Amino acid sequence: MQELNLRVLLGVLIQKLKWIIVAAVVIAMVMGGYVALFVEASYASTCSMYVMNLTSLDNGQASSNTGISASGLSASQQMVNEYISLLKADMVIDDVASQLRQQGYEMSNREIRSTLTMTSKNGTSLLEIRSTTNDPIKSKAICDALMDTAPEKIKRVMLDLGTITPVDYADQGSRVSSGALRYAAMGGVIGAVLAYAFFLLLYLMDNTVKSEQDLKNRLDVTVLGAVPDLHSAGNKKGGKYYYA
Repeated sequence: MQELNLRVLLGVLIQKLKWIIVAAVVIAMVMGGYVALFVEASYASTCSMYVMNLTSLDNGQASSNTGISASGLSASQQMVNEYISLLKADMVIDDVASQLRQQGYEMSNREIRSTLTMTSKNGTSLLEIRSTTNDPIKSKAICDALMDTAPEKIKRVMLDLGTITPVDYADQGSRVSSGALRYAAMGGVIGAVLAYAFFLLLYLMDNTVKSEQDLKNRLDVTVLGAVPDLHSAGNKKGGKYYYA
């Protein structure tokens, strides 16, 4: 087996660069085309709700704030993650599923949760909710059901500690990128790596003598000279040398 070093690695890369590029382009087209043609389209609807901290502690008792203070806003921002957990709880999702069934959508709680992405918008108290499904109307229906159900359910849990208020209701879901370009890029990288690995493996398994240094390394002898193959003289690329 041939010796592996940096010179060999670069040599194989340069020598087979054309075929490596071809392999990268072909696999990129295959992966990107498959995703574009056969992966089901997704649609996303987005709505938002505002999280508000209504109380502060005074000698261990909850008392209503008379205004919005900096500390109150900070507390509201910190409560966003708690509200996200509550919104994904069964007490809320059960009602969401019930409303969806009335509209002809049969979904389990787990399926509904899998469509939802909830984040604090730019670190504020504004909670952005996104539902992604294969149906633009279903995505909107999930957001609407959540907006209708969440405030009352959360009020029962939080009592007078806080509230969540609908801000922006969802429009009909808009199509989400299928990710064909992303998969094409991944395919290109995978194709290039596999092609390079294949050509490198072929090189390492090739036991023919390619240079004077190869001969010295294998036989530990001094090479006096190299005689060109006269039969291949007319072919600049195919010419070989015989060493003695």
